[in-house]
Amino acid sequence: MVSPGERKTTRKLWDHYRVAAERLRHACEKLGLAPVLVWGRRLLAIVLLPVFLPYLVVRMFSVTRRLESRSRPLPTPGVVYGDGFLAKRLLYGDPLLGDVLILKPWTSASDNKESLLCAGSRGAVIITQDSLVVRRTLFPELAQKVLVIGSASHPCFLVLDHTRDSVSLYDVEGHGLWSYVLRIGINDIAVGDLNDDGSPECLIAANAGGGLHAVNLLGQRLWKVRGGNLWCVAISDAEAKDSVRVYHSHANGRLFIRDRHGGLLKAAKAPWYLGDFCLCNWPNRRSPTCILGLTSDEGLFILDAEGETILLLYAPEAMYNSYVQATNVRFLSDQADYLAVLLNCPSEGRSMLFVYSDGGDLTYVEALPHSGAGLMSRQSPDACQETLLVGGAGRIWEYRATACHGVPTAPPPLRVLK
Repeated sequence: MVSPGERKTTRKLWDHYRVAAERLRHACEKLGLAPVLVWGRRLLAIVLLPVFLPYLVVRMFSVTRRLESRSRPLPTPGVVYGDGFLAKRLLYGDPLLGDVLILKPWTSASDNKESLLCAGSRGAVIITQDSLVVRRTLFPELAQKVLVIGSASHPCFLVLDHTRDSVSLYDVEGHGLWSYVLRIGINDIAVGDLNDDGSPECLIAANAGGGLHAVNLLGQRLWKVRGGNLWCVAISDAEAKDSVRVYHSHANGRLFIRDRHGGLLKAAKAPWYLGDFCLCNWPNRRSPTCILGLTSDEGLFILDAEGETILLLYAPEAMYNSYVQATNVRFLSDQADYLAVLLNCPSEGRSMLFVYSDGGDLTYVEALPHSGAGLMSRQSPDACQETLLVGGAGRIWEYRATACHGVPTAPPPLRVLK
């Protein structure tokens, strides 16, 4: 498939034109030059249209040719590699959820019992260990990304809606508290305590040169960093006072590292074009924060906190225009952590699940017949292992090792890109 930059080339050019034209219009109105602006725009269109029209035609033709050359059949749903390593069962199903976007452990405020919070594109539920629904919330709009903030008794949902170019905060009843709208488009959101005041702030990665916006829980903008198209944003070590860092990707394919106030610390060049990424811990959950991204040739790359390459992993059948999520899971208590990676491709309605050992060996690959982005590990009632939860289209699947006692038989690794 094509990179995020190639997919949005035409939209990016148009968005840049819209932003520049809007700024010019405001300046001319302040100076009383509105008639001059009208005739200037007409003259500019007459002069530039014959120049840019052939360029746009050639550009669109070249992008189409590249897309055709890279396209390949979608992977057939099912286990691609490592059959017999993990057992899978349906944990919960609810079509009102839509595509599951986030899975999060939750502690009930009433009885202090461990529960599971699941948020999808259409709503959210809190379910018990026995998959009984404790609370349900329906969203008035279709969400592309959902983040959960608030207390155990009053969770709130931060919802990204691409159709309205807005980020909205909803309470547990589904009532809207505020909306932050950017007409130039919003690509991603993240939450974390940037001000060290005990309450999280929201970071908004804007399209069309909109840069990075920091917003508090009241929907008020705290600061803004100008920049190009930002594809993805994440906050690391949000609980550490002096080590909070903001990571975001850019239209130029680089990784930008900033401090809690938006100040630029470093612009690192990734080994491949960096579009979507996620934060993870490698090789285990006690390791420092790392950045996980997707290559253009069936692979994953892991960067350290400074943007330096640590490892390249083999990811067969991976779809390039995918969103990335990862989590550590210890299938057996006496073994090391595994790294589970979920690649979600909403445009194709598919997801891919990869499981790697702490040495980078590929042990399990499955092509999922649905789009979904929820991924988390949790302790099994049988204390000898953890299970892996994966979200799909209105469903939550649970994966566990095939044998609770003893070492499960894992297939040999295919290959590791070094």
